[in-house]
Amino acid sequence: MDRINEKVRLEVEDISMVDTHEHIMSQAERNEYAVDFSYLFATYASQDLVSAGMPPRLLEAVRLPVHRFLKTFWNCHSIPPWIIPEPEREDMSLEERWQALEPFWEAIRNTAYAKQLLIAIEDIFGIDDLNRETYSHVSRAVADSRKPGWYRHIMKEKANIGISINGVRTTDVDRELFVPVMELDHFIAARSRVELGYLEEETGIAIHSLDDLVKAMHVALERYVDKGAIGIKSWLAYYRTLRYDKVSRNEAEVVFNRITSHLGEGPSWLEAKPLQDYMMHQVIKAASKQGYPCSYTPASMQITRT
Repeated sequence: MDRINEKVRLEVEDISMVDTHEHIMSQAERNEYAVDFSYLFATYASQDLVSAGMPPRLLEAVRLPVHRFLKTFWNCHSIPPWIIPEPEREDMSLEERWQALEPFWEAIRNTAYAKQLLIAIEDIFGIDDLNRETYSHVSRAVADSRKPGWYRHIMKEKANIGISINGVRTTDVDRELFVPVMELDHFIAARSRVELGYLEEETGIAIHSLDDLVKAMHVALERYVDKGAIGIKSWLAYYRTLRYDKVSRNEAEVVFNRITSHLGEGPSWLEAKPLQDYMMHQVIKAASKQGYPCSYTPASMQITRT
């Protein structure tokens, strides 16, 4: 039986995969920000730490290089950022950052997100644990991995990934490894004049009416397609219901006019739903004309070209 299992494993590992969902920073960005163990807590494992009681501002201090990347990413894309707390301190040594992390790491080390980190550390770096004895070795290994061809080594040679669909709000990706998907959520969910201003900057379209908003969305979509995007992705299920009702243009226009006449934040997510519903249907219609079939998941919507 062991021989059969091993044969099956080897056959499965020989199958090249299409990775359909990634958000991987460029290798140049990784070379700047992947400097120590804290790089491992850039995404979901960090939320386990908060769930275990780690104060968010302390988390940002521990993962300071990652924090700087996240802030830079949002600023570069002129998108209002998620609430990312400011670090409690910015002068902590590597040892101090580990000591701050350690009790919360011990509390989450048996979660799925922590387990996948441990598997990766052992498989990639040959280090069998992350603890007070190994965190400096892990940090050195992460820093030493900042070299040309690292992504190709991991994705092609170790993981046998043929191509990855990558959503990082740019079409400028390494086409040997990635194909890009883009977002139009900022056209669907704009709720303030400031956010409409971002859309005007991106598209060069002055947005004074609902028709202008739809026109600007079409301009953005056409640019994404021209630059090689293979689909449109939506994150809005994280913030609102997936039920997008068919509303009248007039219902959507009432919300749009409220946004343009308000100097502050504008309507709530619930109050803005008619406009969001209308714009989502406009996005789907426009994407379908580009040949993008639509698929939905509980956490997101993705429209991809086959």
